[in-house]
Amino acid sequence: MPNDLQIGQVIHLPERQSSAPPQPSEPAPSSDLHSGSGGSNGGGSFVSYSGAASGFPDPSEWVLYSALWSQKALLMKFHDSDAEIDNIKEVMRTWQKRHKFDIRAILCIMQECGGNVRVPTTDNGVRNPGTMQSHNGVEFNPADPAGSILQMVKDGTIGTSNGRT
Repeated sequence: MPNDLQIGQVIHLPERQSSAPPQPSEPAPSSDLHSGSGGSNGGGSFVSYSGAASGFPDPSEWVLYSALWSQKALLMKFHDSDAEIDNIKEVMRTWQKRHKFDIRAILCIMQECGGNVRVPTTDNGVRNPGTMQSHNGVEFNPADPAGSILQMVKDGTIGTSNGRT
């Protein structure tokens, strides 16, 4: 149930029992893109990393996209409508196709706000709006939900004219 989850919570998933490679619940838009279908980490714990990229595990060891999405979607239900959640999913797929960007990274960036499209903007010397908390980017616009969600993902993955996230 969504009310059992909290933003920032460490979620423990059961380990995969099969020795066969894990299969995503949904096909990747392109087989040459990281979709979470590879690696041996089909379950287990979600771990928060920070610092230099050299301290991060190889993407082949990351948890499956389907596992990340199912947990993130539950958190999103606290704040986002079903249409907004569907829009986030579609924007991530589009971004993956267009830019060969690992969509699991987008979900991890959204971890801090739980995917809440209406997350308040923080300002500690730089405005950090939106689900991706980008450097002086856009925040959610209820008059243009699809456009603003796309722009938040764009700002959070490739940066804004003001800088990177």
